[in-house]
Amino acid sequence: MNKYIIHGGHPLFGEVTISGAKNAAVAIIPAALLVDGVCRIENIPQISDVTLFFSILEELGARIRVLNRHAVELDCHAIHSTRPSYELARRIRASYYLLGALLGRFGQATVAMPGGCNFGVRPIDQHIKGFTTMGAEVSVEGGFIHTAAKNGRLTGAPVYLDVVSVGATMNIMMAAALADGVTTIENAAKEPHIVDLANFLNSMGADIKGAGTDSIKIRGVERLTGGTYCIIPDQIEAGTYMAAVAATGGQLLLKNIIPKHMDCISAKLMEMGVVVEENDDTLLVRRSEPLQKTNVKTLPYPGFPTDMQPQIAAVLCLAQGTSVLTEGVWENRYRYVDEFRRMGAHIQVDGQRVDCAPFVYVLMNKPAGLLSATEDRRQRTVLDLLPEHLRRMGLFPVGRLDKDTEGLLLLTNDGPLAHRLLSPRRHVDKTYFVRADRPFDGADEAAFAAGMVLRDGLHCLPARLERLDCPEEALVTIQEGKYHQIKRMVASQYKQVVYLKRLSMGALKLDPALEKGAWRYLTPAECAALRDAGD
Repeated sequence: MNKYIIHGGHPLFGEVTISGAKNAAVAIIPAALLVDGVCRIENIPQISDVTLFFSILEELGARIRVLNRHAVELDCHAIHSTRPSYELARRIRASYYLLGALLGRFGQATVAMPGGCNFGVRPIDQHIKGFTTMGAEVSVEGGFIHTAAKNGRLTGAPVYLDVVSVGATMNIMMAAALADGVTTIENAAKEPHIVDLANFLNSMGADIKGAGTDSIKIRGVERLTGGTYCIIPDQIEAGTYMAAVAATGGQLLLKNIIPKHMDCISAKLMEMGVVVEENDDTLLVRRSEPLQKTNVKTLPYPGFPTDMQPQIAAVLCLAQGTSVLTEGVWENRYRYVDEFRRMGAHIQVDGQRVDCAPFVYVLMNKPAGLLSATEDRRQRTVLDLLPEHLRRMGLFPVGRLDKDTEGLLLLTNDGPLAHRLLSPRRHVDKTYFVRADRPFDGADEAAFAAGMVLRDGLHCLPARLERLDCPEEALVTIQEGKYHQIKRMVASQYKQVVYLKRLSMGALKLDPALEKGAWRYLTPAECAALRDAGD
């Protein structure tokens, strides 16, 4: 698949069956290397990492029998190598799970450093700490991780993880399943796929207790003998469908699901006005009302999952008001932001925070003589970004009141009025809300009232500054001048303009309750006031 072509502007309706969990499958499949016998794994997701893992296991000596699209039998009785292919392993983020499985059963392993998605470094120091605590020698050379148990078999020991790590928890659990004695993992991760891996190993004969808590106890056994296991449904796939319905509206029934695993996602969507109804193994998700703003921070389970961060950002871009999204797991997961901006989102990255709010256009019928598209076909126009359902209504984007006009989506069929809005005969007062990085004072009021000369020689017209209850906030009213001039005036007095938003333009009050995705027509009174303001 080279590209997706999406014709948007339509709510989603229907039902979908959720696949097996990717994060569970990429650990359970290499964990089959611990099993000295045949194991049947069901509900396997159809993803490239799974296919690559099957290729790696076959290369190591496993026999794989595909039963159907979602079920396989793995026989790892005759494994003849503990060094997976570099070309295959380096393409998988979860390749380090091969370390725990091979080291646990055969006492040694050499595996390429993990690859996969590029959204931050993947330190394996906690994995290494667990292996060395259990008696392994570990070295990293030439892009490979070399591990070997000192006496050919690991020895159980208490392991305390310095940071909560899903990968380290699962890797140490696999390595300890066949170790001598008891291993305890303190400060363990609690994700559903960790519980799923523990359940898989237990169904094959392991002795693991406490998975899903921050303390896991693994009592090593002599041998894992095989069995049948079904992988849990994918929390992130289900959450992505839920986010899609939240963004577009409509109603969707999600089947083959564990509602408890979805609580962290359901709770945030319900805060935003999405209806979520739970049943035994289904979720009904629907949204018909405007989305409300909220703040989201990604955290280890049971917090909001980091793998849902880009999806919830898309939803927040359509919510009323400004939302704040904070990444608490990875340090480099905002690469999608520029693409959202190209689609019209007002989204700003500040360290580990993303502020999401929409760019909103004033939409109206195309007045005579007013062009709405460029003649250069190589350039995208504002018209290209207009949803299809608004195009069908005969509405065209011919401009916007100002780039900071958040919370406004107005439609009118009055072409002459549209022309007045875009090209007023005289300037009208504009009021802005400003938040700065230090309090406003009387000297600021005087400086704005007198007009100021900026460093580049620009003479700014007088403006009225009205301080608000919060010392760092004020209203600035100016008759002539645009957004960038107001910002430069404030910036000349302060190190940072934290927030700047237009509240009114002449007789038109910009309604903060209206956001992208919601819209209304101008009222007759507003039309009359705007005509008067333009004369």
